[in-house]
Amino acid sequence: MPCISIIVPIYNIENYLPKCIESVIAQTYANWEAILVDDGSSDNSGTICDRYSDLDSRIKVIHKANGGLSDARNAGLDICTGEYIAFVDSDDWVDKDMYERLYLKAKETDADIIGCNFRHEYTDIQYVFRQQYSDSKEENISRLINGRIFPSLCTSLTRRS
Repeated sequence: MPCISIIVPIYNIENYLPKCIESVIAQTYANWEAILVDDGSSDNSGTICDRYSDLDSRIKVIHKANGGLSDARNAGLDICTGEYIAFVDSDDWVDKDMYERLYLKAKETDADIIGCNFRHEYTDIQYVFRQQYSDSKEENISRLINGRIFPSLCTSLTRRS
């Protein structure tokens, strides 16, 4: 059973999708499943998803009629099997050790939800999530209050239960 289910909602994003998927495949923590949810794309996004699924057995693909971001995320939640759930938007990418670091910290602290910040690294309109967190609860609360931590589903790991 995968420890982390990474859900990627996808809609007409063929130019950015390969970099997103490749950043998931490159994770230093290998016990994951990726659920790519093609939300009725009219471009080549669905074909790209299928191609990556053929290359890596940890990748599952759902093709569905367009229902919007929340509906696509929920479709992924319906079939995920991981102990923890993560979301990545299809026009973003993640650092290669993001899930390893979050998972280890979640296990160390027995956290139900653990998160990190992100840094904008624009390449056209795409940006990358990079861990920028502290072990200090006080510092993290200060960062959140002062707007230096951007709360987002894409920067967290949540226990599925």
